[in-house]
Amino acid sequence: MSTRLLRCARNDEPFLVKAVLIYRGIEPAKSHDIDALVSRLPPADPIRPVLAPLGRFTPYAVAFRYPGEDLDPSPPERNEITGWITEIDTAIGAAAAETASS
Repeated sequence: MSTRLLRCARNDEPFLVKAVLIYRGIEPAKSHDIDALVSRLPPADPIRPVLAPLGRFTPYAVAFRYPGEDLDPSPPERNEITGWITEIDTAIGAAAAETASS
C-alpha cells in the first residue's frame, strides 16, 4: 500500500468520532487527537468502547498535518493494515447501527 493511500485512510478516524459526538449533541473539539475526542463521550456511552481503540491511530491522523513534530509513525506491515481496516470497518458499522436504531 502506498504511503499516500495510508495517509488518506488514516485521516478518517477523527471524523468518525466527531460525527458520533455531533450525533450525541456534543460539540467536538478542533482536534485530530482521537483519544481526546473519545473522552468527550460520557463514560457509559455504549459506542465509547468501540471508538476508544482507534486512539492508537492518532499519530497517523496528525503526522502528515504537522510536519516536523515528533509524531512520525513507523510504516505498518501489510498484515497490520488488513487488521486496521477490519477494526475501522467494525467501528463504522457499530456507529451506523447505533444511529439507525435511535
